[in-house]
Amino acid sequence: RFAPEQVQSHDEPRPLTARAKELQELRQFDQDWRYGPCTGISRLQQWERAAQHGLNPPQEIRYMLFSADTDYTHCLSSDYPL
Repeated sequence: RFAPEQVQSHDEPRPLTARAKELQELRQFDQDWRYGPCTGISRLQQWERAAQHGLNPPQEIRYMLFSADTDYTHCLSSDYPL
């Protein structure tokens, strides 16, 4: 038998991994219209365009884009063909 505190409820969400948190932040960046649409360009191109226009995109996003994870480079819309 398990003590009640040992049984994980199915209603409790599991904590996100560091990678999952970063991907979530990148998806939020993709959907933030302050930085313009990302259709047809990479996330880095979107970030650079926003910076060029003085929109102050988050520096943390840029750091993530230079990580080794290639999933980070493609914006959310790249999952949906035009």
